Amino acid sequence: MTETQDKAPEATIEELYQAAKASMQQPATQTTEPVRTETLPDPVTDPDAHVKAVGQHLQTLQQELAQDRQERAAEKQEAQAAANERDFRDAVSKLAEKAGVPEHQRELAEGFLLQKASKSEALTGLWNSRGSNPQAFAKAIDALVTPLRDALAIKEDSQVTENQRALDDALKSQTTSEPPAEKPEDKFMNMNDAQFEREWARLRGQVW
Repeated sequence: MTETQDKAPEATIEELYQAAKASMQQPATQTTEPVRTETLPDPVTDPDAHVKAVGQHLQTLQQELAQDRQERAAEKQEAQAAANERDFRDAVSKLAEKAGVPEHQRELAEGFLLQKASKSEALTGLWNSRGSNPQAFAKAIDALVTPLRDALAIKEDSQVTENQRALDDALKSQTTSEPPAEKPEDKFMNMNDAQFEREWARLRGQVW
């Protein structure tokens, strides 16, 4: 059995996404707020003061809870944005390296990855689940290596063609705008006898 027959076909991004989606599990999260104890007026001896104190206490707790949730949400968003930026740069770097993209042209790999993600729900899904299934997203990046190489090859060929066309146009323009210099012998060949004698006499007068 040959090496080609032993090697299993690579999975597509859609197949990777479906496999990852089937294995996804949302972890159950549970948060508990700290319990605060506070001495309140006795509800038997001073019921009005007790009700008022409870109301103020609840209002204070609600305000603190709302502020705490806002701060947590802001911190979570900042952390998630930083993680997204870090993971995206890492994905671009790996894609560019495997596709042989030079360091100074990494923006080509970045644009290619963004374009594919905008048109592929599967790739977006693998990106969103990369935290729980990093292997699937890594395989998706590997699956994009060959398409990126092909896209760069087409771009390079088109640029070479455009450069050649521009060079041909420049040479053609130079040829048509600058008539060839007349050879001295051509000048005499186009003269009649009288013109030749006058020109010959003029040249003799300059020399002798």
